[in-house]
Order: sequence, then C-alpha cells, then structure tokens
Amino acid sequence: MKCRVQAESDTEVNDPLSGEMRARSQSGVRLDQLMVVVQKTILLSQDPVTGLFVSNPERYPSHAWIRDNVYAVQAVWAMHRAYQKRAEFDEDLVKAHELGLNCVKCMQSLLECMLRQADKVELFKRHQRKSDCLHAKYSAKNKATVIGDNDWGHLQIDAVSIYLLILAQMTASGLQIVRNFDEVAFVQNLVYYIETGYRTPDFGTWERGDKTNQGIRELNASSIGMAKAALQAINDVGDLFGDGSKGSIIHVLPDEIQQCSAVLCNMLPRESFSKETDAALLSIISFPAFAVDDSSLATLTRETILATLGGRYGCKRFLRDGYKTALEDSTRLHYINCELQKFENIECEWPLFLCNLYIDAVYRKDETAVNALWKQLQTIMIPDSRESRLNFVQLVPELFKVPADKVDMERLKHGSQNRIPGGTIPFLWAQSLYVLCCLLHDRYLTPAELDPLSRRLLATEKRPPCEVQVVVLAEDRTVKEELTQNDIDVQMVSELESKYAVLPASILAKILQRVGQSTKLNLSVNLSLLHPSLWTCVGRIWCMIFGWNSVSISGRPLVVLVISNNMLQTNSIMDDDTSRSFITDVTQKSQKSTVLGALKKIKNGYIGGARVVMGDISDFSSTTSVSKLEFQDGTVEEFFSIDVGALPRSLPREKPYESGTPRGPLKRSDSVRGRWFKQFNTVQAASMRHRSIVLDSNDADLLKLRLANAAAKKIMKPTVEEEEATQPQTHLLSSYPDSIGDNNKERLQHSQLEEMKVSDLITMLAETTLLDEQASIIHFLWLKLGPNFDTKLGSSTGVSVRLLIEEVYIKACESRDWSWARLAAGLLGKQLDELEKAVTHLLVRQKQITVGMPSKNEEAITSPKNKEELRQIFNRCYSEDPNSLILAQELIVSLGSLVRTDPKLFLEMFRLRISLIIQVLASELARLRHVNAETASQQLLSVSPFELKCMLLSLLSGRLLEESGGPGTENEFGVKELRTGIGSFRKQIEERKSMRERAKSMRVQRSNENLSEKKSPKLVPSAKLSLASLTAPVVSNVDDSPSDSEDSLAGEEFQFGIWLRHRRIDGALNRVPPDFYANLWETVRVFSHGLSIDGIVLSYGLTQEMTRKEIKFALQVEQVLNQIAEPEYREMIVEVLTLMGKLKLLIVADPQIPGDRSFEIEFVLQHANRIFVDHNAEMGTIVLECCGSGICCDGARGICKHFYDTAPAGEFGTAHYIIRAAMDIFSPS
Repeated sequence: MKCRVQAESDTEVNDPLSGEMRARSQSGVRLDQLMVVVQKTILLSQDPVTGLFVSNPERYPSHAWIRDNVYAVQAVWAMHRAYQKRAEFDEDLVKAHELGLNCVKCMQSLLECMLRQADKVELFKRHQRKSDCLHAKYSAKNKATVIGDNDWGHLQIDAVSIYLLILAQMTASGLQIVRNFDEVAFVQNLVYYIETGYRTPDFGTWERGDKTNQGIRELNASSIGMAKAALQAINDVGDLFGDGSKGSIIHVLPDEIQQCSAVLCNMLPRESFSKETDAALLSIISFPAFAVDDSSLATLTRETILATLGGRYGCKRFLRDGYKTALEDSTRLHYINCELQKFENIECEWPLFLCNLYIDAVYRKDETAVNALWKQLQTIMIPDSRESRLNFVQLVPELFKVPADKVDMERLKHGSQNRIPGGTIPFLWAQSLYVLCCLLHDRYLTPAELDPLSRRLLATEKRPPCEVQVVVLAEDRTVKEELTQNDIDVQMVSELESKYAVLPASILAKILQRVGQSTKLNLSVNLSLLHPSLWTCVGRIWCMIFGWNSVSISGRPLVVLVISNNMLQTNSIMDDDTSRSFITDVTQKSQKSTVLGALKKIKNGYIGGARVVMGDISDFSSTTSVSKLEFQDGTVEEFFSIDVGALPRSLPREKPYESGTPRGPLKRSDSVRGRWFKQFNTVQAASMRHRSIVLDSNDADLLKLRLANAAAKKIMKPTVEEEEATQPQTHLLSSYPDSIGDNNKERLQHSQLEEMKVSDLITMLAETTLLDEQASIIHFLWLKLGPNFDTKLGSSTGVSVRLLIEEVYIKACESRDWSWARLAAGLLGKQLDELEKAVTHLLVRQKQITVGMPSKNEEAITSPKNKEELRQIFNRCYSEDPNSLILAQELIVSLGSLVRTDPKLFLEMFRLRISLIIQVLASELARLRHVNAETASQQLLSVSPFELKCMLLSLLSGRLLEESGGPGTENEFGVKELRTGIGSFRKQIEERKSMRERAKSMRVQRSNENLSEKKSPKLVPSAKLSLASLTAPVVSNVDDSPSDSEDSLAGEEFQFGIWLRHRRIDGALNRVPPDFYANLWETVRVFSHGLSIDGIVLSYGLTQEMTRKEIKFALQVEQVLNQIAEPEYREMIVEVLTLMGKLKLLIVADPQIPGDRSFEIEFVLQHANRIFVDHNAEMGTIVLECCGSGICCDGARGICKHFYDTAPAGEFGTAHYIIRAAMDIFSPS
C-alpha cells in the first residue's frame, strides 16, 4: 500500500471491503461507506452479463424495467462523479472508472433492448397505437422481451423520456454511450417517438393508467413533463460521440417542445383526468427533469402535493390509491369503481418522495426544509439485517402501509397510527435517490454536478423581453415601388446577399428526410414539418417562408414575409343583387388595404399585441436563432427540386375586373339568367336549399323553428355506385331539414328537377362565365346526376361533375366566395389540414369536443384522432349537411388556435359542442341583421374564416356581438363589454339596477294609468321600442334613477332578450361558474339516491369512485347536462345546481332530503318559475301577457321566457326565486 503524509484530520481506518488498514481522510471514509451502500443495495442487483438491474427479484426475478434501471444507474453515475472529484489514491480513480463503465454498460444495454424493437418505433411514429409501443421492461438475462404486447401497460412515455434525459446528462458529463451512427439514428427516432407525448395517452409512471387500474390510458402530466425535459436535454447536448462529429447531433423540433410545455402548464398541478394530483410530479418540477419554467407554478404544484398527499413516512402516490393497502384484494387485477372510496385516508406512503423533496430543497437552497427533510428521512430508514457489522448501510423500503387492525382508527384521524414497511426492501428507485441525498448532504457533490446541462436554471434565469423579428421582401420591383409609396422600405428577393436563399417551408421537409433515416434498421423519416426560421446547410443560410394565409407562427424568432403582386390586388368581390344579396359587406374590403395595414403595424412595432422588429435579413443574422443541419455524408442540394403541376381548368374563366367599372367587362351574354330565366331559377332554388346549414335556431320564433327542425323534409341527393356505368342515376334519399317551405313546394321542385333536360343544363353551363351561375348549375348536376356523371363539357370526355366542383372550389377560394367554397369543400369531403392538430390542442388541454346535432347524432371526440378517424366521425355526423361539415371544422381549428393563444377563455368549460356554437353564431347574426333563421344561416356561410374567428372570440370572451358602422371598417363585428355567465354575480350586483326597476318599467309599458302623466310620455315610447326589436335603442331617461351612469346600465336591462341571449350563449359554450363541479360533488354526496337531471341520475356512487376535483367527475356531469338540447334551459339547470350547493347556508335546520328516491332538479326550477310568474302577476308586469294569464309562452320546457330573460342577481333575479323554491322544498315541515 502506498504511504502518504497525513494531515491531522486523516485517520487510519479499516477498509470495509478488504479488511486492510490504510490512511484515509474522514471525507474519504464516508465516501467509501457510501460506496459500500451502493454495492450492497444497488450493484448487487446488476446482472454481470447485461449490466441491467432487477427491480423486484422476488416477484419478477429477471425483469428489468427501463425506468427503474435509469433511476438505479443515477446513483452509480453520481458515485462515479464523486470519486472523480475526490480521488485521493489511484484506486479511487480506478473506482471512478469502474463505476463509469457500469453506467455505460447499463445504458447501452437499455439502448440495445429498445433497438431490437426498432420496427415498433417505426410503427408508433405513424399511428401511436399502444400495441406498437416499446416495452416497458426486458429480460435482465438476455435483453429480450419478457411479456406480450397486450399483457402489460407498456406504453409509458416517461420511461423512454427519462432514458433520453439521463443519456444526455451522462453524455454531457463525459461518458460516451452511443457508439455508432445506427444508434444515433435510433436515438433520433426515439425523439420522434416521444415528441408526440403531449397528445399520447399512456399508462403513466405507475403503469396503471386510470386509477381504477382497468387498463384505461390517460394523458399524464408526469409523462408530458418528462418528454419535454428529454427533448430539451437531447437538443442541448450537442454531438453524442463527444468528439465534435457533425453526424451525431440529434435534431428536435422546437414546436414539439413548446407543445409539451403549453400542455404541461395547463395541466399542473393536476396529473390526469382521474388524478387530482400525483407525487410523481415532484420529479417533473425538480430533479431530474426541471421541466417547469414557471417557478410559481412549480411552487403551487409542490404545495398541492404536500397538502393533498403528504404524510409522516413520505407521500401517497395519489388519492384513493389502493396499492398494497390492507384492504386491497390482490387476487384481482382491476378495482371495482365503487370500492375506491374504501382506500381513502389509508393509502400507502412512499419514502421515495421524501428523497425527491430533499433533493428539491437542496436545489432551492431552502436550508430549513433541507434540515427537516433529512431528519425525517433518518427516522424511516431500515438497518440492513444482512450486514449487522455495517451499521451505516441503511435501506429504503418501497412503502409504509397501515396495519389491517388499525385501518378504522387511521380513517378517523389521518396520520394517527404507526405504519409498517411493505413492498420491496430495498426499493431500487428510492435507494438510488437516497444515495444522491447522502452525496449532496455530505457535500461530495454540488447540485450543479448532478445537472451538467444546467436544466435547473430554466426556471430562475432572467430572460429578455420576447420580440419577433420580421423581414419583408418584395417579389419584384413593382411590388417594391408600391410598398415604398406607402412608406414601407423593403428589399427584393433578388437583392439578397448570395449567402441567403429564400425557399418555401415545404422544402424543409425534403431536407429533413435524411434526419433519423436508417436503412439497416428500416427507420424512415419524420413526417413533422417546421415553421419558418433560419437554417444553415452546406455553407448557405436558408430562410424558410410560410404560405400566405397559412397557419399561425407564434413564438418564432424570425418571420420572413415575401409580398407578391396578387397580395396587393385592389379588386374586390361585387355582389349580384339577385343571387348573392346575402354576402356581407366585409367581402368588399380591399385585400390590398388589408396587407398594407398589416405591414404598417409591423413597421410600427406591434401587431396583435406582440412586439415586432422589422428589418433586413442581414440585420438579424446575428440575433436570430439559427439551426444547423449537418449530415455525415452527401449533400442536400438534390432536395431543392420542386415539381409544381398546374391544375386542369375546364370551366370558362371569368374575366378580370377592371378599375372604374362596378362589374368589369362582363356583357349581358355572359350571363344565362336572361335567356334561361325559368330553368336557371329552378336550378338556383334547388341549389340554394341545399346550401343552407341544418340549424335548430333558438331565436325569436323559437318554438316554430324547433318544430320545423323536428319535422325533417326529404330532398334529392345522389347515390352513385363506385366503378359503375357512366349513365347517371337519380335517387330520392334520406331527409334533409329545411326551415322554410311546404310539402307542395317540395313536390313541385322535385317534379321540375326530373323534367329538366341535361342538355339544357350543359348548354347553360357552357354559356355562362359568372361563378355563381356556374356553381349553381354544377351543384344542380351533382344533386340530379351524381358526382361521377361525365358532362362532356367542351366536347371533352372525362369532365365529371366532381372535377367541375373541384374547379368551383378553386375559383371560389380565389375570389373569396366563402359560401361556395364551403359548399364545394363539403361536397368533396375535404378536411382542413390543421383539423387533426386543432382537435389535439383542445383535447390535451382537457377540452372535449362534440360534433353533430344535439339529441340526434351528436358524437363526442374524447381522445386524439388521426385524419381518417376524424373523417369518419364527421361523415357520420354531417352526412347530409356538407356546409356544416366544413363550418364545424373551421370552428374547431379556430378553437384550437384560441386555446393555445388565450387558454383563459376556456377556464370554465370541459366540453365544446360545435353544433350549438353554430346555432348561437347564426342566432347572433339573425339578431343583428333582423333576418330569419334560414337567411342567417346563409349569411353565416358567407362570413370569411377570419370574421368567423372574431365572432367566436367575442362569444368566448363573454361579450355581446355587434356590427360595425359600415363597410370598409377594420372589423365587421365589434364587441360590447358585457360579461355573461352566473360566475359574474358580484359584478352584476355592482353594475346593474335591481329587478325592481325593471319590473317598474314593465308596468309603465303595460299600463299608462298606473303612472303619472308627467312620466308617461318619457317612459312608454322607449319601453315600446325596447320590445319591438332586440337591437332597439336602450331606455336611459328614467326619472327616478339616482345617476346618469346608473341610467345607462338600467337601459341595458330594459333591452329585451339580453339575458336570454346570455343564457343561450353560456349554455351553448357549456360555461359554468368556478368550482362548479367540485361544489356539485359535495351536493351529490348529500343525496343518498343521487340527483336526477332530465331523467338521468347523477348517482351517489360517483362520489365513491371519483374525488372532488377529478376531471372524470366533471365529464360525467357534462355528459348528463349535454342531454339537454335547449342551451338556455341547460344554463338554468346549472344555476339551480350552483345554488343548491348552498343549502346548508340557506336552511338553519338539516335540509329535508328524500331518502327513498333520487331528487329531480327540474322540480326546483319549475317551482321557482311558478313563484316568479305569481309574483310578477301580482305586480302587473309583462308576464301577464303570457304565463301570468295562463297562456303558455314559447319558453323552453314550459319555463316562462321572461324568467329566462331575468338577470341572475339582484333582489328579484332568478337566484332570488330559485333560493325561495329551494327553501320551500327542503325546509323541515
């Protein structure tokens, strides 16, 4: 043994492994002791051949879990780093080297296990099916699979993610794990595997999925957070070989990181639908993931976990976790839903999470928490009975459970009983983290040394204000001069320096074909695309530009806009008074002014609330995030060839408009309307009837329109067998609702359609050049003869009706005729490119979607779907309504965009009913323009996608929709700052006059004799006006009002129908007050037989299965409420349920709850309605004109329409009558 001069602090000690005496510092002694702990508890479980760790040798003797192995090897890696840092002798360096090789061996074996399933990775990239996922565990003996694809919950995104995360951290620390380019390609494909983690339901950290343990997958915040951390880490590590080689760099799409981040922040502190929170989130908000950038959100999550799951021995995994409790039936794989409540307050506590909390406190530099948690850890450690002479070897058990004989006492007072250790001892995962705690506690390692990539700084580092750099380029000199005249100085594309190349973003997809591709492993390219940015490749800088009117590009550091001539066209769409009178004024706005206006906003520095900086590409080259694409061989120049095929044109082209003429150079002979008047009118009438959407309107003529919608009528629609003869076939098919017309008119139209000669139709089509006439004739041919009929237009064969509809679609899009564009797209069954992503954006933020007509063919979308699955759903729900097929897709895409940019709009919603939203939008148009339901639906179809999104934003933000002053204004639709929903009770009380003043004004309107002659001339005319129209001027000259400001607010109340509209909007959007579902959970617990809503019972058993803030309970409630077709009635039910949660505050004695049956909520609403009618009849209000006189009004479900139109708050608001009804029903007799 080598001799060395020792300091006073050095001690001659016995080597616990060899028994030899040697000189060693005190710090070295303690480090050697920790090495013994690692050898006796962790390395003892490592297979000498494969290097894999066996987690549970008793129950699964040769099974090696990915997750457990990665956590176990972290202790080995930490010891490796500690010996590197504290080496006193050569043998210390030998130990460090040996420990490092152990780490490499384990990580390489895990990589090889997954590498053998490369075919599954390829399939999972495309379909995300659970049967195609990588296995969660492998054989520790031979690296083979140990259980079937469907015999275990293998789909665990967090397991693969933490492997990539630690791979990146170990590589950054100097260990080389990846050995060749095939493995590099596979790691790249593992990135593709996890990048969809934000939208892929999995079985989670505990391999159970839904907490009922029934094999139901969920979106888990812990999996999403780990995926985000892995993507960031593998992107930051650089080359995997550690030698600067270009080909070993892993590329990550920044969009996927941002998606994971957005969804994670939206979910926290919640874990999933079935779990309010989960202790697994501790590894997400702190070591090892550090996935949460917002420190306040991390603090909220930590505090929620401690308050909800914390205990003396650690933390529960989640509420009502029955795993290894005394009451769990271990003979059954799955739980019975109603038995989950019996596990409440006796869940096992896991010391693992004390280790997580201790490491977290070290990183937060919270000395108080560090000391308290260290003491708590020492009290639960178990001495190793196998090594009595080594008293420093402490074991961490898997969990602590309540003994069977103390279960009842623990339930009475949580935390009062001592628990006993259970499960695997030592628990490899927890033991490894305990070693890390010891290394940090004894100062052998600093927090930075466990985080070589410095991920811990993401939540604390200060970042500069975000701004978007914008480069505007002119296509040619004409465009540049036009922009210069408007004080916008830009470069032409041809003026760029030679090192820059501007290309469409689609080119990037071709470049990326090389990334991750491996012929040996049969791994293909990733199908994802990137948005614009700067990319360097082969010595040049490529600037990728997005398509005009393409998807949003929020969050990009550099945006390149190329302005072309067609963007600055001044022509606008001119209405034809006969056929297109319903087209809105906004379609007459000049595209040129829109483009120039946007460019001026960019130049000024702000657009859409975002800070932007405009300049040249060369100005931004040093400040823009530049991504580098490096390839190990070859060049990428061959990817820059683009083949653009011209689309065939069969129809006569409409001549371009000329300035100075309202209709351009069109002659009378260009139109067939004069010479084929009768025939064309028949064609257009049939086409128009099919161009309206199916609308169950809830506007003024409510009852009539609902009856019309219930009595569906039949129209013609083709059914053409595939690959059959070319002769046309005509069929009378299933019904298509129509809101106007009678059966005689229907039969007349049918007769005229049958008698119309095909040759006349073709002649008419060949003679006209007007898009509206062309489209009407082609649409008529589609209805009469089917899409495959060959028109032989222009003496050419193969010109089918479908081909002509395709051209109608193209021409309608070019001319911005949105009505025809939507109909043509619906007939062709087109699907918006962004639909799949939009659905995913909504679903991953816990916003489910329903499509189809309520109470008929409404279908819920509750999990992410691929394009084909979405196509099938939409075809089922809108098989007879091509317009709604497209309109619904547009709304979903807009909702998906809004939920990303402004998630606060959706705070009170869990399920979005698209068809009801369409109804409300049409209802709002009918109100604004004083038109009937059919005309409103047609006008809604003519609204541009941007205007549709503006209308949707107005409804979501709770503001009333209003039209602007006229054409040419910036927006067609404005909004009125008036928040809807009963969640704004306090604001309503503060801002609006009470119901008493409203009742007084109504009495004035009904009877002049009850008023003085002095007041009568002022009040009565205004009151009559307020009843004459929904948009009439407000009443503001009430003599007895205290102030002018209150007068204007009172006038708002007098506007007839305002609260009815509010309730319809809130009901259609499924908006509820804050904490509505949690409070309803408490209400359901009070009723032993449950609550009945519209004949469906919310049973008491739901509270036994689900916890108070569980999203699953909210979705169950939504499912019941969505059976109500009338949105205003649904909203009144929500108000009743909200106020019933206050029963104990309203009634001094115990409420009289029925004990033999479920309680019908409708009974409270009906009784409140009776009290309202009787009370207003006594006061002589307008109610006397309907329900107050025994005349049934057209309010939904027999509720007075004036009750629907009453403000929720106030002395005589609906809440007042509902509370009185509840007190009458539940007060003890």
